[in-house]
Amino acid sequence: MDNHDNKAMSNIDALDASAVNPKSKQRISWAVLGCLIFILIVIILNQTGSLRNVAKTLGSNVQKRDLSTPSSRLVGHWVPEFYGHELYFKPVNRQIGTGTYLVAKPTGVEPTQFKILSEDSTGTELVIREFNFTPPGRYTRILGPTYSTDTKYHVAKDGKSMCMEISVGENHWLIVYAYVDDKTCP
Repeated sequence: MDNHDNKAMSNIDALDASAVNPKSKQRISWAVLGCLIFILIVIILNQTGSLRNVAKTLGSNVQKRDLSTPSSRLVGHWVPEFYGHELYFKPVNRQIGTGTYLVAKPTGVEPTQFKILSEDSTGTELVIREFNFTPPGRYTRILGPTYSTDTKYHVAKDGKSMCMEISVGENHWLIVYAYVDDKTCP
């Protein structure tokens, strides 16, 4: 090879070296590795069923709730506008028309059982009779004599708000609640 050929070869080598930057190769390798790891995680989550749980958690709870009747709209976690407690309604036993809700206060959690007395299944109104909750095998008795055990609920058809009418002797309260999430326990 003559001198001219050597210069041409060294120019080609320099061109090749400048065209393929080693840092550029590293960035591409990390991007490919990142994509492969992501795909592997998705495959593992899908196989274990966890992907469905993640998707369920990310979805909107309000859209997946049963909003067909006032009693079905009650199910979940509710907070009042002004009072320092929260309500957690469990699903109603439709066969016998009974249910349970928990009142969470700073002092603790109080369970209450109830019986549905009337329900406007196409509207918003529900009337329940509340009972003290006792351990299994014991009787359930009605709350105190001055407490009106028939409580009226108006549950919005969109399931985002409700109000409760309560009477204790000559006193009457209207408590407005907002739906928080689908939790049935604190």
